Amino acid sequence: MTSLQALLRLASLRWLGVFVCALATLLSVAGTASALEPAQTKTRVWGFDFAEHNSVGLFGAATSGKHQGNRLARAEEASGSLLAARGARLANDAVVCRGGTCTAERFASGSGVTLDSAGRLQGASVNSAPGAALEQLTSTIPNKQVGVTTVGQIRALGGDVIPSATRKKPFHCTLCSITPQQAEQLFTPTIRNPSVP
Repeated sequence: MTSLQALLRLASLRWLGVFVCALATLLSVAGTASALEPAQTKTRVWGFDFAEHNSVGLFGAATSGKHQGNRLARAEEASGSLLAARGARLANDAVVCRGGTCTAERFASGSGVTLDSAGRLQGASVNSAPGAALEQLTSTIPNKQVGVTTVGQIRALGGDVIPSATRKKPFHCTLCSITPQQAEQLFTPTIRNPSVP
């Protein structure tokens, strides 16, 4: 792959992330359920709760149960269920964390981050997952400090958190539609990362 092809691919992925965040924000505005929507049920997969929107469910033949072993092994095993939930809506009480000092400048200058015409973040990296504890969410964060908030606090300011897990980053999500200053207020003061000795 040439440098030009790699750059074009990165640009298209960046715009896709901006589009997904904008779409999620629009959908969250209409967040009240109507009588015409199908009833939701919950499925518990590997210690995480997920909403299902039909009788087939999001996960098909996924197995359930708790995993034993070290936190990185649990993160690796959980990645299949988190990848299945990619793009699924997180509950307001879901914990959200970000490694580092979490200043407005660090949010705005993050890799792949853009600001929309209103000065709101698009594509900022954070970690979150349904029902996950802070210790799980920080297992892939090397920074000595982390900022912590909830999805509900982000949504209260007009933003959202969209799951975008990968195999190596099973808790990765994209933060969008709040300003860098609002993000700093939510994620500071930071605390010691419980996953870094």
